[in-house]
Amino acid sequence: MRRRIITLTAVAVAVAVVIAAVSVIVLRSTPSYRVRAVFASANGLFPGNTVEMLGAPVGVVTDVVNTGNTVLVTMKVQKQFQMPAAVLAALESPQVLGEPSIELSPGYTGGPTMAPGQTIPESRTTVPVSTDQLLRDIQSFLSQIDPHATGDLITNLSQDLTDQGAGLNQLLGNAAGTIQLLAQKGNSLGQLTTSLAQITATLQSRTSTLSNLIRDYNTVSSIVASHQSQLGTAITDLAGATNQLSGFLGPNLVPLENDVAGITQVGRTVSGNLANLDTLLNSTNLLFAAAGRAYDPSHNWLDLNLALPAGATASLVSGLVRDRLAGICRRLLANHSAGLPASTLQTLGLCGDPNSGFFNPLLAVIPSILDTLTSGPGGGPSATALAALIAKGMSMIPGAAAIQAPATAAPAAPPASTTPPAPSLSTPGASQLPPMPTTTTTNPSSGGGLGGLFKGFLGGL
Repeated sequence: MRRRIITLTAVAVAVAVVIAAVSVIVLRSTPSYRVRAVFASANGLFPGNTVEMLGAPVGVVTDVVNTGNTVLVTMKVQKQFQMPAAVLAALESPQVLGEPSIELSPGYTGGPTMAPGQTIPESRTTVPVSTDQLLRDIQSFLSQIDPHATGDLITNLSQDLTDQGAGLNQLLGNAAGTIQLLAQKGNSLGQLTTSLAQITATLQSRTSTLSNLIRDYNTVSSIVASHQSQLGTAITDLAGATNQLSGFLGPNLVPLENDVAGITQVGRTVSGNLANLDTLLNSTNLLFAAAGRAYDPSHNWLDLNLALPAGATASLVSGLVRDRLAGICRRLLANHSAGLPASTLQTLGLCGDPNSGFFNPLLAVIPSILDTLTSGPGGGPSATALAALIAKGMSMIPGAAAIQAPATAAPAAPPASTTPPAPSLSTPGASQLPPMPTTTTTNPSSGGGLGGLFKGFLGGL
């Protein structure tokens, strides 16, 4: 019988060796990738040992290197078997006639995978406790027990536990459930312990801040307690004011809403017309500035020449007068030239050209006129001086000498030193102008004067 057992054992060992050799050969010939794992120890593990996943061989150990306090194991895994990124590796104890192997778990079902060449850290590897180590630990523990004390303890326990079987069973059942719950919540308990440690450290580092907070709170509490009557009165007054405000707003909510809506509409209108308001304000400024230039408070009259800016020079006034007179000649030539002789047409064409110098004798008098206008009493001329100046200007225009001013506004003889020579009627074309009628117009309110002179001149034109 013993021989048969030995024979069967030898056959089983040989078959196991052959199977292992075949598995190693097959695994080594299959396309694979390498991964590493760090173990606390690897007793009996050598290159060629099997790497399994869920009990099925998926690779072999290719290298075992002692790195000091840990062991670095290199494995070659078949390419068709993928491992999850958080894979666990456990060193399985050998059977009676077997050899140790590495068990990978859990199986891959989806998600990130472990890339070739990566290393499983020691935190995700486990090593079984050997029988020798377990026996040595038990022996060391038992050697520390006092036999006499243990005997007394067992005697007392036997007396205490008499007739307590049902209660002990219930206690053990509950304890088992409690231990299982604690085992399932191990990670949560670890996180709770870590959080409590962090809170404790924070509280220790903030002791002075907490002390200050407590002192400040005590100070505030004492102040509030000492002024509670004033605070109560303030709260009561605030409640009364709130009630009064509520009573005021209640019946006036609709008018307030209408007022707010009107203000909102006005604001939107103003916002939408800001550009127009800017233009209006600018125009208003210009309007008042022009009105200031138009009204002469010293003579209480309106200046009809609004186009002249303040501080106009004699040359500017001369140019404006030349343009106006040339324009009259051009309009006469354009609208009233029918039946006129050629010499008259030539004269009208000459005076209608601003660059011909036809009106230069008249324009030369403008500086002295301006000087006279600004040298009279109060900074302005008298009516007699104005009539004399206008008559002097009229005498400079060919053909206008026939207009006689009213006797009340007879122009004074201008000084010979400031009066340029009047153009002679022998000027080409001047004798051919149509005779200007003599018109004497008397203004009822002024008795003639400048108004009659202007009307006679315009009537002649």
